[in-house]
Amino acid sequence: MHRVRDFLAYPASFWLAFLVSFLSFASLVLLIVPFPIYLNEMGADPVEVGVVIGAFALSSFLSRPVVGRLIDKRGRVPVLILSAAIFTISPLGYLAVNSIPSLLLVRLFHGLSISTGTTAFVTLIADVVPPPKRGEGLGLAAVSIPLALILFPPLGVAIHGEFGFTGVFLAAALIGAIAMLIALVLRKPARHSVDPAELVGNNFLAVARRRPVWVPSLLSMARAAGWGAVVAF
Repeated sequence: MHRVRDFLAYPASFWLAFLVSFLSFASLVLLIVPFPIYLNEMGADPVEVGVVIGAFALSSFLSRPVVGRLIDKRGRVPVLILSAAIFTISPLGYLAVNSIPSLLLVRLFHGLSISTGTTAFVTLIADVVPPPKRGEGLGLAAVSIPLALILFPPLGVAIHGEFGFTGVFLAAALIGAIAMLIALVLRKPARHSVDPAELVGNNFLAVARRRPVWVPSLLSMARAAGWGAVVAF
């Protein structure tokens, strides 16, 4: 009971952001099983299926440095709303196109949802959780992603079996739209004051050379390589 009270003590903005993350990833993982089958039925060979699936991660990777700057300039909430909007639009885009190159372009656009969503979500959580509970808060917030991964791939398969690919894509868009509506309710978190002197030399290359940055980045890349292989398979 004590732990439950601790969790309930988190601000409403924390739980709203949690829901946005959970539903956004639910929209994404709903497509994990049906989407490669959809590509196959569109005439894609195994290599093309892998390229289209991998394009999602490529655009997410390339856009992250820009997204980080955008979040610092425009704020966490607007970028989180943008992410949810991309999660909403992209499944409809898959329905609107009818060729592999067109699907590749939509997939590249869809990948922006991850770079914008995860970065804005983590920084927002760091802002709204009190510093003494920040580690616990970030750990709890991270549950939103595997929770969606547990629940929604089987649901995607069930929807596909009952309503076909159109039903899956519409369901993904609907879930993304709900996430966007919740994100619109979020208020701008208080920003911590930063000494301008601390920002000197904080360009991309200077930050990337720091050991606390590149070591975890390499570890994360190695983990993602295994995950990507499983998803592509």
